[in-house]
Amino acid sequence: MRLSFVSTRFARSDGYAGAQRSARRIGARRAKSLVDSRRRSAIDLSIRSTNVEGESSEPLKSSQVLNASAQFAYAWVAFGYVLPSALAGALGVSVSVVDPSRAGISSEDARALAGVLFTCESAKLASTLWILSKVGGGEGGACASSKKQLETKDVIVQGAQYGAAAAVAARLIDFSTLGGGNTVNAASLFASGDATVVALTVASSCLVAPYMEEAFFRRFLFEDLRRRVGSDPVAIAISSLLFAGAHFSVDDFASLAVCGACFALAVRSAGGFPAAFLAHALYNASVFVETAVASSG
Repeated sequence: MRLSFVSTRFARSDGYAGAQRSARRIGARRAKSLVDSRRRSAIDLSIRSTNVEGESSEPLKSSQVLNASAQFAYAWVAFGYVLPSALAGALGVSVSVVDPSRAGISSEDARALAGVLFTCESAKLASTLWILSKVGGGEGGACASSKKQLETKDVIVQGAQYGAAAAVAARLIDFSTLGGGNTVNAASLFASGDATVVALTVASSCLVAPYMEEAFFRRFLFEDLRRRVGSDPVAIAISSLLFAGAHFSVDDFASLAVCGACFALAVRSAGGFPAAFLAHALYNASVFVETAVASSG
């Protein structure tokens, strides 16, 4: 009986130890499975985050793009053409006085028109960001270009390069087709010399307008076209032609299309959206500098 008891005791002890080992093995497998599951979830989340921030493999639905584009077109015309005339009329100022071929714009009229320009451009920017936010194409949205982060100085260099390329190309086209440099109405306000007018005009045309136009035409439209057609050159061509056509200027169409192509190349560069925005801002600034130099001569 004693021998049997001892054997039974050892058997029970060995069985308990085996059960412990089995439990540890099962626990280890479950822990490994949990770690693997969490690792897969983290990788999947990282991939989804990358898609949301930039290189999304799927374009938006056609209905979303068309709806956002229609809303943008409405805001573009309303705040870019209809409202400026209405506000200027309410202030007793004619928009037609902002014509480089005409001299003698009074300081009062220039300030009023600069205020109208800044107000309307700001309204366009606010409307554009609101429209794009609904389809994930605004800041950090589904259509935002995601690039490797560069140093600020490198982004500035790239933006300056593309901006200079756009300015040179546009001037060459203007001289070959129009026989001279092109001067836009807003630039004639810049040439007035009034500090308030200059500040409002620069803010409108070198900050607000470039950001708004790049957000829609490059960050949203170009990126969606690129994913939809699977070709950068085709997407650049289509978005650039639409960008040029949106300005309703036959004389400026060719130069604006070339500028749009330069800005699209900038947004596809390592500098991404900041480089495209900077390139656009510098191009607009070059127009002002040209106007100031011409008026001083």
